[in-house]
Amino acid sequence: MDQSGIVITSDVGDIIAERAELWRTYDEAQQHFGKMDFKELDRLATEVLAAVPADLPPKLTDEGTPSSEVAAALHKFQEELARMAEARGDIANYRVEIKKVESQRLMVVIGAIFGILFLLFMMMS
Repeated sequence: MDQSGIVITSDVGDIIAERAELWRTYDEAQQHFGKMDFKELDRLATEVLAAVPADLPPKLTDEGTPSSEVAAALHKFQEELARMAEARGDIANYRVEIKKVESQRLMVVIGAIFGILFLLFMMMS
């Protein structure tokens, strides 16, 4: 290209080199495909479980752009974290209530034992 007077900048040269590498990789893949034994491929296909198409989750936004979807997902994630923090607080409150009930139960059992002992004492005297 030096003789033609055309100057290729390094950016364009990089793009051309990248494209040449992609075509080289494609050509190698085509050669491997041409050499492939289709009987072997069919045998392997019977060993793979039948796959069913996965359902795509619904879009979180009307736009459906990656940035708006990520922003909406982040918002939902933060809501879920807040809900989990609230649930942890509720669990801590329930544990406190359970401990109160357990201590009240213990007091009732001790009171019942003293009541029964008092009744037995009164019956014996």
